[in-house]
Amino acid sequence: MRKIQLVTMSVLASLIVSNVVFAETPIKIIFDKKEIQSDLSPQLIKGKIMVPVEALGEAMGYDVQLDRSKNTVYILDKEPIPVAALPAAGATLYAVKKNGYFTNFELKVKDGVRHFPYWRSSSNRDIGLYYSDINQDGVNELIIVLTTGAGSGVSEKEVHVFNLDRSTPGEFLNESFVDNPIIVAMKNVKTKLTAKKAEIIIGKKRTVVNIEKLGIDPSHLFKDIAYGSIIEYEIQNGELTAILPTLITPGGESVGRIIINYEYKDKMYQAKNLKFVPN
Repeated sequence: MRKIQLVTMSVLASLIVSNVVFAETPIKIIFDKKEIQSDLSPQLIKGKIMVPVEALGEAMGYDVQLDRSKNTVYILDKEPIPVAALPAAGATLYAVKKNGYFTNFELKVKDGVRHFPYWRSSSNRDIGLYYSDINQDGVNELIIVLTTGAGSGVSEKEVHVFNLDRSTPGEFLNESFVDNPIIVAMKNVKTKLTAKKAEIIIGKKRTVVNIEKLGIDPSHLFKDIAYGSIIEYEIQNGELTAILPTLITPGGESVGRIIINYEYKDKMYQAKNLKFVPN
């Protein structure tokens, strides 16, 4: 466990932070738009804001420990915990849980470890681990799917693909990058949205969807079909596949999905083909 900060023990620690918001009585602490609850109320003493170090430290995702023999409080990084495993690949993924997200990831495959401090994934959604030969070369790849955004009408996924047996000499777990599916769709799909119909054109194929039957108030429609708040990844027929709903309202109504199949080309995964599947 790595030590972040050392604080001499007192009932209240003097910490001046930009996230503190206060009124006359009582003083409240707002961190990341959420109020921090504590048995001890913050105090304003000699122009300085005195807040309970335990409540603030835990709200920021740290362990707070008191060593009475040294009259010292330690603020420590939390230990990573296993969040997903794939025995077939000998892979286990570890992370630290902070503020509703898993962060500071460690990927262990057999005897090797690689760190990903900037990854993040919602702690309320499962992390997808797959072991499949998605580039058709006879050797399985390790595919990790994270949920970077989650909520009402939101499910944003991020995919990472690793070659376990062909890593660059001296480098463990060589990652192959994947084309962003939203950019792929914007480059290859033409759309048009009116109060009566949605039009989707991919190559020479044109699909028209009647949206009048959906009973949507025209004032609630987007100006054009949109992507972004929902991105899903799957392994279909041995290929990496991205799924993008074609959204027509801020409430998440859609007329179908853009399906993108990927192929390994020029040392990365690029779009092989696209199709539109209406609802």
